[in-house]
Amino acid sequence: MSDLPSLAENPPIAPSFAPGRLCAECGTRFSPSRAHQQFCSTAHKTAFQNRAAVEGRAIVALVKAWRASRNKREDGPLGSACLSEVCSIIDEFNMRDRAAGRPAPQQYAKRLLASGRYMDRETRK
Repeated sequence: MSDLPSLAENPPIAPSFAPGRLCAECGTRFSPSRAHQQFCSTAHKTAFQNRAAVEGRAIVALVKAWRASRNKREDGPLGSACLSEVCSIIDEFNMRDRAAGRPAPQQYAKRLLASGRYMDRETRK
């Protein structure tokens, strides 16, 4: 029996269907009271939304300019310059989130896209 690894060396892996959900702001596991609930508290929802609004304002004009100038010779290097700046800004935002101990943005984005609850989806039909 000494050839078998102990539980201390190989702790059991939590199943992917573990109850609860991770808060998009703090990463704490919580039991949602509504199907689309993404945050463990109203304060965390407000903090997340306020930060998203500020960060969005920093990149919206650049993203619009990049998208509008794609493959247009008359705009010259504007599109690539805008994309480069957006990437730099986003890298800074991600670095700040990691430093603050916030969860990775991929999980929130996956839930957002899977739920079909993107804010402008209804108007795009």
